[in-house]
Amino acid sequence: MKPKKFFVAIALTFIVIPIFSQVVYSIPQPSPQPLQTVTANDQYRSNPLCYLTTDSGQIVDLSSICGEASPGSVTPVIYPPPPTVYDQGAIDSFDDALYGPD
Repeated sequence: MKPKKFFVAIALTFIVIPIFSQVVYSIPQPSPQPLQTVTANDQYRSNPLCYLTTDSGQIVDLSSICGEASPGSVTPVIYPPPPTVYDQGAIDSFDDALYGPD
């Protein structure tokens, strides 16, 4: 690349980046929907994950964010216990051989 083309490319970069950033930041951002304040009711008690209690004691409904599902529709996942990778009997016999019996 010739030096003249290199400097033109650098100059264009320094001109285009500020213009592009002004265009990007001038696009209006969507405003978030206001959260609803609800009173403590049976729905809050049955599914407390979709509600938030503020410091002032108000309960804020978050069901539009958390995608509320009925409590019975989610099945818990039960994982088996991890396999035992250590043979405690072999460890004890090694310790006895190394350090002597207790």
